[in-house]
Amino acid sequence: MNRVLADPSDDTKGFFDPNTHENLTYMQLLRRCVQDPDTGLYMLQLAPRGSALHQLSDELRQALRQARVTLASGPLQAQSLSVWELLFYREVSESQRQDLLRRYRAGELTAQDLGASLASLLARAQTATGSPGAEPSDTQGALRAATMEVRVGPLRGPAVPVWDVLASSYVSGATRQQLLAQFSSGSLGLPSLTRRLTTIIEEAETEKDSGAAQGQRRPGPQGPGDGPSGSSWVKTETETESESARRQQEQALRAATMEVHVGQFRGRTVSVWDVLFSSYLSQARREELLAQHQAGSLGLEGLVSLLTQLIQEAEERLSKVSFRGLRRQVSASELHTSGILGPDTLRDLAQGTKSLQEVTEMDSVKRYLQGTSCIAGVLVPGQDGSGRPEKMSIYQ
Repeated sequence: MNRVLADPSDDTKGFFDPNTHENLTYMQLLRRCVQDPDTGLYMLQLAPRGSALHQLSDELRQALRQARVTLASGPLQAQSLSVWELLFYREVSESQRQDLLRRYRAGELTAQDLGASLASLLARAQTATGSPGAEPSDTQGALRAATMEVRVGPLRGPAVPVWDVLASSYVSGATRQQLLAQFSSGSLGLPSLTRRLTTIIEEAETEKDSGAAQGQRRPGPQGPGDGPSGSSWVKTETETESESARRQQEQALRAATMEVHVGQFRGRTVSVWDVLFSSYLSQARREELLAQHQAGSLGLEGLVSLLTQLIQEAEERLSKVSFRGLRRQVSASELHTSGILGPDTLRDLAQGTKSLQEVTEMDSVKRYLQGTSCIAGVLVPGQDGSGRPEKMSIYQ
């Protein structure tokens, strides 16, 4: 029975979550279950009465359902998910969920703040567990998913990825490594990190404006005995111009959008930059297109047309790759949409660098196609005051 229910193609919402009073598919409910450390079975943990979840108003719940987060790493990379959905992923512990909801209910966090915190939490959980499809740098993934407002400078915008700010020329290499280490260890939270970055940018822009007002400019080439050589000055100028050109190119490609009718971006209007950095392109191909665009040999219209063609060709190849499901053949794209295949595996399949048999033997694919995991029961808040939940089987 579990093998039939776990079919990724089954979209019947015939299962009830007593925590949220929602009807879900079996796979959605399974995604909310936690693994019991004693038995290894999946259990649905029930929130205690009086918890922050049960005190949440319909208005606040609806705001979380409407707020969207696009994950930048892991099996669900590039998929737009509601903050409400992410809130109940098994990687979010009950205590973390209640704490986030308490702060959200009290007005300390907005729906977007909550989404950014969840994206960061999920990325760290993937790093800790080595879950299938996790990216090598999940800290980077979390910071790409989180956004911040930049009020001044070339990065100015209402929702700039934190990673883009951190990787910009505003932040020195030493400071960048220090902030990354603090964020990865948990000693520096996302709000504190964005405040630090805001301060760094504003101080740099203020200093630049002050220098311009005083008529300051870079010294010209000097003689052999007068200080830095002319060649060093020219090199510095060239590097600065190159960085500025790259920033301007990124801004232009982020502002430009394209409609995608197939694949993981189906039915969405996405930025050209996001498509360029999606799993459809290898790093070498991405750098080649960026270089052609920056040199002027590939215009924006041509780039969009080429990206559309690449996506269509990749999806056409993937449509011919299918796995033997319990009711019918299941396509690779469906497995990716279900969070079973990661973006790297999907790209390897599309490019032919990984065979169907190799992917079929992956634990993540076996687990869902062959039904090696199932919902075994629920975890009920304990009555003895110890805080330890009691296990109840489905039969009980």
